[in-house]
Amino acid sequence: MEKEEKIVVETQNSEDETIIIEETDDENDDNEFLKSLEEIDNKEKGDEPNDDEDEEAKAEALRIKNKNAEEARKRRESEAKAKAEAKAKEEEANKAKEESQVEDEKLKEITPQQQVKDLITKYPNLDLGELDKNENFQEYLEGKWVKGGKSITEIYEAYLGYEARLTKQDKVEVEKQYQKKSTPSLKGSSGGTGGTTKVEDVYTKEELESLSVKMPYMNPKQYASIEEKYERSIKYHRKNNK
Repeated sequence: MEKEEKIVVETQNSEDETIIIEETDDENDDNEFLKSLEEIDNKEKGDEPNDDEDEEAKAEALRIKNKNAEEARKRRESEAKAKAEAKAKEEEANKAKEESQVEDEKLKEITPQQQVKDLITKYPNLDLGELDKNENFQEYLEGKWVKGGKSITEIYEAYLGYEARLTKQDKVEVEKQYQKKSTPSLKGSSGGTGGTTKVEDVYTKEELESLSVKMPYMNPKQYASIEEKYERSIKYHRKNNK
């Protein structure tokens, strides 16, 4: 064991009193202190990051950042595309709705007479007289054929379906009940008199003009009562005016 060396220092205070201070020179303590400083220094050096590892960490962080940015960009593009498609569909639906409304308005403006003509055009074999005499149809028609409502063609087609369900018949069979019965047609000769067609079987030109004014205001029954003779009269006068 090493011998400790003591250093004695004498000094005086403000009251001229002598004070003795003993200091111990302990080399072992100094060595221990220096050693602890070295350990701390080495530890701090060991805690410093490696340059290569730091670069790799930065590169990985950048890669993740770019990946997230790309995914966000694609997500925004997808959302924008979906919104554009939804808007296009909405505009298309609105356009179709507007066109439908315009068409409905046009249909509402069609006169009853024109509606009857459209019905006959679509169903040329339809016997309006037979339909008009049918009590079931007249009851079904009541309150439906009004201005701004369904056309007579739509009502007639709906009635066929209604009666088919009611009677458990095929719609085609129901429709046959209201078709014209086959009748022999009039045959005209090459002469200007119209052959076998008698004058009393046709309207005069004056009567045709008068009917043309009244027809827009006729109901189906009234129109059916003059339809055949009216058409025959038109053909008769056209033929004999050549």
